Amino acid sequence: MNFTLRLDQFTRAGLLLFVFAIPWSSALYRISMLMLLLALTVYIAHDLFNKHNHQKLALWRIPLDPVWSFGVALSTWVVLSYFWTLGTQDNYFFDAWRYSKLWMIPVFGFLIYRSFENYPLLLIKSFALGCILLMLPSFLDYLGASQIIGLDSYLKGNPAYSLETASGLNLVYFRNHIVHGFHVAILFGILAVTYSKKSKFAGLYVVLAVCCVYDIAFLVIGKMALFSLFLSMLIVLVYYFSNWKKGLLLSLVVLLIVLSIALVSATFQHRIFLIWSEAQDFFQNQNINSSGGNRLHYWHISLAMFLDHPLLGAGAGAFRTGLEISKDPLSNSFHYHTHNEYLSQLSQFGLVGFGLFSGLLISLYNGCIKWKHNTVQACGMFVVIIFLLNALSDSSLHNEWEGWTLVFFSGLIFSQRIGNHNR
Repeated sequence: MNFTLRLDQFTRAGLLLFVFAIPWSSALYRISMLMLLLALTVYIAHDLFNKHNHQKLALWRIPLDPVWSFGVALSTWVVLSYFWTLGTQDNYFFDAWRYSKLWMIPVFGFLIYRSFENYPLLLIKSFALGCILLMLPSFLDYLGASQIIGLDSYLKGNPAYSLETASGLNLVYFRNHIVHGFHVAILFGILAVTYSKKSKFAGLYVVLAVCCVYDIAFLVIGKMALFSLFLSMLIVLVYYFSNWKKGLLLSLVVLLIVLSIALVSATFQHRIFLIWSEAQDFFQNQNINSSGGNRLHYWHISLAMFLDHPLLGAGAGAFRTGLEISKDPLSNSFHYHTHNEYLSQLSQFGLVGFGLFSGLLISLYNGCIKWKHNTVQACGMFVVIIFLLNALSDSSLHNEWEGWTLVFFSGLIFSQRIGNHNR
């Protein structure tokens, strides 16, 4: 086996491990990132010593494409905000580092094209397996298995996962109900578009899809997780709309599931109406100590920051620094972003940054435009649209795990476009 084939195999292992780790394991994520950076370095060195070999795509010969161009431009703009930021140096570097992940879009595209050009669905299956492992602790905890084997004696619980029958144990890297709902809703969509009744695993797909619904409806308490699942169901219906018989059946099944959950679950009903009550409590009593209240409070601060600095923004780190300087009541919460990616872009990076961010999202949508005829693009479409929704209540690109999911799938979509460009 020659050197290039060994390098391709090493890269495949790193990519599979990385996309598997994103939903649930920061340790495996770090290991796989080191593998990918090492592979990239070796690819570059190898291509430099073989400049006349045009059989393989070199990193510096990747086609100019809006998917990675807007991402790299946005990350560069965040870095340049150093010259006008109102944030402290520590807060600036924290934000700039979070957005530096956008530089990995062309890298992922290059590595995927070099090593996974003919079977990209294997990467999506690895991601789906990681999402399944993200759900597993919730079910183990809910069924009492964690208590039986003694895990509840030394693992800390998380209120976002605590139900009357569960302690909400932290068995994965970071139990966050928004991030959890984001990935499980995407998993539901991936299962739906990759399902085949002819497959010997068809029954397993159905069981896993039901687990996704049950997990979000009953095992987490996040409100956005619920809306992400509903949106994923809606996208599935649109995906199958051309087959009206299948689409009608799916519509009836989804409607029955939603109505059944809404009618029998008081917890479910409470999650829906809690949005209104928290907003009402904020506007009438200025209560900022609820999930909805602190978001509305942060959004008010961010909007004022944008109006003061509309074109360039206040710079990376400015939001957190503003909380610290003003001694905001929520400054002890250690929130570094405004819990809304759109307002994060506008307030800290101005209309210029928001335009670049919008360009990235539009180019990703265009990259999935044939999603009804291409399974990879269909999975990418779920990531893009659910990201758009989650970005309303979380700074999803700033967030490590939602952001890395978008970046990886951006690279995957770009790798498909490289293939089309070279044909």
